[in-house]
Amino acid sequence: HVTKVFLTSHFCMQPPGDSPTRRSEFDSLVAGCIPVLFHPSTAYLQYPKHLPRNTTSPPQNRPRGAWRRYRTLQRHL
Repeated sequence: HVTKVFLTSHFCMQPPGDSPTRRSEFDSLVAGCIPVLFHPSTAYLQYPKHLPRNTTSPPQNRPRGAWRRYRTLQRHL
């Protein structure tokens, strides 16, 4: 049932679990659903290369066009 929800959703809420890494995060990615992480240790501490602490400046390893699209998406959330 959960997989069906992931397959039909654009965003998948991923509340903190027993550990920072939840299997559900990866299940949602495989299903094409963007995981929405709520707890800082789940997002920023696990993925510092991809989710920098300073969210006001673009990550150095991402093209500026991608950053602009992210900022536009962020306004709609």
